[in-house]
Amino acid sequence: LVGYLGDNDSDLRAACAEALGELRDKETVQPLIVALGDPDLFVRRNAVLALGKIGDKEAVGPIVSCLCDEDTNVRYNSAYVLGQLGDASATSALHEIVKGREPRYNDKTYIECRAASIVEALCFGFRTTRCVATLSLAVLGDKRAIEPLIDSACMHPYLKTDGKRDEYSEEIRLLKSHGQAYAESLLLDRFRELQKASLEMQKANLTTSVNAFNKAGFVLKVMVDVMGAKAH
Repeated sequence: LVGYLGDNDSDLRAACAEALGELRDKETVQPLIVALGDPDLFVRRNAVLALGKIGDKEAVGPIVSCLCDEDTNVRYNSAYVLGQLGDASATSALHEIVKGREPRYNDKTYIECRAASIVEALCFGFRTTRCVATLSLAVLGDKRAIEPLIDSACMHPYLKTDGKRDEYSEEIRLLKSHGQAYAESLLLDRFRELQKASLEMQKANLTTSVNAFNKAGFVLKVMVDVMGAKAH
């Protein structure tokens, strides 16, 4: 089966990479690492996912390199798999993705240009590489993920699309599991800042005070959920 990774047919190579992931044979790790450099994006994506299923940490370094792949889908799945592999050596690379402006969909559409931060990306309903990198960073226990997770969780009341409730639940679970006290402190500070801003705007008769008040309410909801019983 491994031999088909070198076939001239890219569809066959992609199918082979997917099948090797299902077999979970550690003997196929090296051929799959080589496939990460395949010219076909679907082969590269399937190789990343296959290495994640096999779970050999030898693949961490090569998959970290895939965070810079030209294709959004390959970057996205690489960020996800690095969290699943559970190797803390990937945290620095994931944090760089969280901090940066990860290009999406070849940077061609209006939404891509607007989605400059993890919060804006979530507003548009996209699960970007930066969002997934934040979740993986949290799964690996890195506290640098807490503030982006809070930003993400506080945006969910704006979102009406299906599936956002599950995303919110996962963010709350991670905030509880990785630095609950720190998250509560940050949320309390943010709530107080928004509450103060809202009162100052009201005194100045600014209509934007309503936005600040609503945001404070969203922060308060997240804080209450985070302060609930710790996740197991």
